[in-house]
Amino acid sequence: MPVLDSYAIARTSLVAGAFYVVGPGGDDDPKRALSQVVFTNTGSVALRLGNSLTDILAGRYAQVAAATSAALEGPLDNLIAYNPEAATAGAFTLTAMCGARNSGQDAGVLCARGTPGSDTRYQVIRPTRTAGLTVLTTVPVKYQRTITTIKAYSVVKATGATLTVDLLDSQSRSVLDAVLDQEVLTDKTIYTTRTITAAIALVNRDMTLSCVSSAGGDTLNDLLIEIAHTVS
Repeated sequence: MPVLDSYAIARTSLVAGAFYVVGPGGDDDPKRALSQVVFTNTGSVALRLGNSLTDILAGRYAQVAAATSAALEGPLDNLIAYNPEAATAGAFTLTAMCGARNSGQDAGVLCARGTPGSDTRYQVIRPTRTAGLTVLTTVPVKYQRTITTIKAYSVVKATGATLTVDLLDSQSRSVLDAVLDQEVLTDKTIYTTRTITAAIALVNRDMTLSCVSSAGGDTLNDLLIEIAHTVS
C-alpha cells in the first residue's frame, strides 16, 4: 500500500472570475497526487470544480453550491476551483490524502485528462512575474509529449506595460510561433495562442515559461497558462 499524507488548504477570498489551482506550478502544490478529496464551499456563491481551464469554461465541471461539500476520488494532479462572474467573492476548504505521483504515462495523475476517452492532457501553471523583469517558471515534464495548444486566462488583463509570455523547450527554443501579449486579452476570457512550432512541439524534458514585463507602470494581474498535450 502506498504511504499517504494528509493535506489541507483554505481559501478565504476567491474573487469573481478567479481560479485557484492545486497542482504543479499552481497556487498551491502538495507535491503529491490528491486522493480522497473533500471540497467544501464555505462561501455564499456557487463554485465550479474541474481539472482544466478548458473543461471548466466549456461547461464540463462539478458545481458545488454554497455551504455544501463534494467528494472526489483520485488520483488527481491539477484540481481547479473557479468562481464564476458573480459579484460575491467565494471561499472554500479542501482536505485530501496524498500519495506519490506516478512516473509512467499516467492519464489521471501526472496531468489531468479532458473528456473521458480523450488523449489530450492538461497542465495549468500560474507563472511567477515581476514588474520590469524577465521571470522564468519551470514547467515539469515527466514523460515525452507533443504540445498541441497553449492558452491564457486573466481575470483582468495587464495594463500600463507590455507583459509577454513564451514557452521554451529544454534547449531554450520557443515552442510558440509568437509570444503571447497579455495586454491584448479581454478580461475573463480564455485565448488560444497561435500555432505551436511543429519542429519542436515534441518535448521530453522540463520546459520554461518566460514572462517578460517592461519597466514602469506595470499592473500585473491574475494570469493562468494552460498547456495541452498528447502523450507521444
